[in-house]
Amino acid sequence: MAIYDLYEIKSSSLEEAKTIAERVGITLEERESGYHRGPYFACGEMGEENFELKINVDPYEDLPNEEEFPNSKILFYVNNTTRSDELREALLSFGTVVLLRHEDI
Repeated sequence: MAIYDLYEIKSSSLEEAKTIAERVGITLEERESGYHRGPYFACGEMGEENFELKINVDPYEDLPNEEEFPNSKILFYVNNTTRSDELREALLSFGTVVLLRHEDI
């Protein structure tokens, strides 16, 4: 079973949000992409546990990428994980992280 979680990290910058996200023991690498409209951070590869931290802006329109959460500025995706409970507990303990969506696929 694969679990996909989406969090909002309440932060004044993507760099500050990166510092918060990395407290769970991962190292996010900066990447650049026209698709993501500039820099974003990621760790891991598709098909395995992976993480993505980015601004909530659709790459082609000036709308939120996650339309369900238009007021969430910085999104942290935890994809294909088997340790959702552990990561959720750690992330929510920081006080600046909110779980937006949890999916078992």
